[in-house]
Amino acid sequence: MDGEPMVRAEQVWKWFGSADVLRGVDLTVHPRQTLVLLGPRAAASPPCCAA
Repeated sequence: MDGEPMVRAEQVWKWFGSADVLRGVDLTVHPRQTLVLLGPRAAASPPCCAA
């Protein structure tokens, strides 16, 4: 993709208690790119992922 990314996250780690749910995830979203996040429980999505 051309140009600078609109969103970039590098080495994201998240855990709930002893459960690791993200381990070193990298994410880059460029202008005009569509991103869909899917998971088993949409109601448990963090607010940063809400539309």
